[in-house]
Amino acid sequence: MKLNQIVTYYLTAFIFVFAIFSFKINLIPLEGSGIRIDDILIFFLLILILFNLRKTNVPTNNKVILLTLLFVVIGFISVFINNYLYHLPLLSGWIYSVRTIEYMIFFYIGYYLANTTFSLDFLMKSYIIYALSLVVLQALNVIPVVSQFGGNRAIANTGGPWELAALIAFAIFYSYIYFENKIYLFASFLILLLTQSRITTFAVLLIFIIVAFKKLTLKKILLIFLVLLIMIVTISFVNLDIIERYLSILNISTYESLIELVESFQYNIDREYYFDMTYGNKLTTILAMEGDSSTLIRFTRWVILIGMTISTPVSTMIGVGPSFAAAAVDGNYVRLFVETGIIGLSLFLYIMYLIYKQTSDDFIMKSYIITIVITALFIDIFTTYKAMVLLWFYYGYLLRKKKNENIILCKI
Repeated sequence: MKLNQIVTYYLTAFIFVFAIFSFKINLIPLEGSGIRIDDILIFFLLILILFNLRKTNVPTNNKVILLTLLFVVIGFISVFINNYLYHLPLLSGWIYSVRTIEYMIFFYIGYYLANTTFSLDFLMKSYIIYALSLVVLQALNVIPVVSQFGGNRAIANTGGPWELAALIAFAIFYSYIYFENKIYLFASFLILLLTQSRITTFAVLLIFIIVAFKKLTLKKILLIFLVLLIMIVTISFVNLDIIERYLSILNISTYESLIELVESFQYNIDREYYFDMTYGNKLTTILAMEGDSSTLIRFTRWVILIGMTISTPVSTMIGVGPSFAAAAVDGNYVRLFVETGIIGLSLFLYIMYLIYKQTSDDFIMKSYIITIVITALFIDIFTTYKAMVLLWFYYGYLLRKKKNENIILCKI
């Protein structure tokens, strides 16, 4: 193996491992985002990929890649127009758009590493042990939580429980298919429950309920549910707040408070008003209302942002620009519509459909896409770094594996 091939392999593998195992720390904080070590490493990798496109045989005309680049261009246009109309910050808006390209780089990382000795099995086992260790140590206050998100929910090395839940959902599907020792599967389920991410937990359980009724005997189904029930009861004894969070979504007072809130909002495109209602002084008023505070804040963001976006024909078509809503909307389809309008939302959904269609014969990828598509109803999962790193990496990884299988079949 030549020196440049050795360097390419180790740099590529290191960047992927670093992206999954590292903590989210901004070197240069920006509004709702920031520049991290990952960004710098990926920049150098991008240069390396461009210089080695022919040698590494990575596809450059993939339809998904080309449409994703078009989606980024739409984001750029939206930022530029909304900077002119409503003084949307250019730099943060463009960084939000460029993030999509950064995620997409992991498609090439996956495609390249699939043709090497890189072990995804070893990485997934290591991450499950690593994440569970961090969750336990953080719960015992042995090590700090390196995140802006506080509370009693499992976070490990991610930006928040929603991101950990997505990673662990992938680990659950991977463990189910590839690991004979089911301790990794049950450890992953335990971490997922500790994240208290209700929508992701629902999506994962829904998939396994469907699988169970299709493939497993009644005895095995009952055994799985018994183990899950024991885990839930055990967790409730340790921390009753976890169970209360899962049940709080059923609180009828939440929806009565929402009706009261909707009647008081204004819907002109005004970023300061939005921030005041969802992050500023008015937030205390919302939190004081009866009901689940998480749901109240989420729907307040949605109603105001959608109202602002549909207030003009231009914003309806191309949105009010990436970064307008800052870090969290708590609903990725709302975010996509708000940032890039009907055009961007439709294009993104088509991209996800194409990825699903091309990889639907793989249980892990199919289940992971279904999980994040459901999760995106209430979480900004498509802008969550580690979740997207896994999606794009595994997409490239699968395409290369399929290509290798086709080559072998042709030779036979």
